[in-house]
This record gives sequence, structure tokens and C-alpha cells, in this order.
Amino acid sequence: MENIVLGIDAAGRLKAYEIGRETISPNLNTIASLLEQYKGIIIGVDGNDTGWSDMADPTYNGQNNWGHALYVYDRAVRNGHNALKAKSSWCNEVKDHYINDLYFNAGGVFEALAITVQELSMNLVNDNGTWKLAGDKGFIGIADPAALAKLQAATSQSSTEAVTVPQVGVFKSVNIDKQTNLSVLVNN
Repeated sequence: MENIVLGIDAAGRLKAYEIGRETISPNLNTIASLLEQYKGIIIGVDGNDTGWSDMADPTYNGQNNWGHALYVYDRAVRNGHNALKAKSSWCNEVKDHYINDLYFNAGGVFEALAITVQELSMNLVNDNGTWKLAGDKGFIGIADPAALAKLQAATSQSSTEAVTVPQVGVFKSVNIDKQTNLSVLVNN
């Protein structure tokens, strides 16, 4: 499934991004070889408190009391074993986790995902009186006069220039064609 996210950059310009995910074999060597290409990979690990009493060098004994996601960003050799260097929400207690080949071989890693982000071009255009947000993936017509008025008031840009809108509101998600999720920043 494809996800399109609209957001505001630091300069206040409206940007569109296509967010995807690639499933990767949960294998240490495969993940290590793809780290540079994807700028990091998310892995799912099973574990228990006993095996993770040493959070820097956890072990897996086949007993999973919980699962957790880790962000893998580098590879290393640690204590004589090939390992992946990872961060997690627990990193306030330890700087890095080293998930080694023994952890993988014992079946403690159950999933690996790469997240892809690609910026899409997007413009506010007037197509013979019909206003649209148009971009690489097609267009969305703006039928709501109030929404159009806010976009027009927020920017003097039209035609093929980028759109600038105020940084207010919340994200709303809509599945527009059973293939594409669209998240849009809207006013409350």
C-alpha cells in the first residue's frame, strides 16, 4: 500500500511525500548489507527481561515475553560476534543495543522493514476555474470553498509555484482508492 503524506517544512511550504515500506529477510547479513541503501532498518525483536538484563548486549533464550522495535543504523563486531548496532526507546538507559548473530540464530528477530521516503512535486493550480493540488501521482480537486479560500488566503502563489500554508491543524488520514492512504494537515 502506498502512503502519501502532506506536511509543512521548516520554511512553511506545503510538501508531499510518498512513504513506503520494504519487507526484508530478518537475517543479520542481509540487513547489514542494506543499511547504507535504506539509511537504517527497523527490526522487531522478541525478548524477555532476563535476556535483556544487559541492554547493550542482550541474549535470546527462546522465551518471548514481549516484542519491541529497534532502529538498526550500523554494523559492528562486538565480543567476537557480528552484530547490528541499534537504538530504541530504551536508549535513555543505554546508548546502543548490539543484536548479535547468536540472537538472530536463536530466532529472536522476527521482522525487518525499510522505510522509504520520496518527496513528490505538488502545486496549487487553477485549471479553468477548478482549483487542484496537482503532483506526480495525479491531482486532488478542492471542492470545499472554505478550504480553497484558506489556501488562497495563505498564499499568493498559484499556477506551478509551490504552496505556502499556515502551520496549524491536525493530520487526518483517508484511504482514497484502496491502494493509497492520504494524510492531510487540516484545521481543527
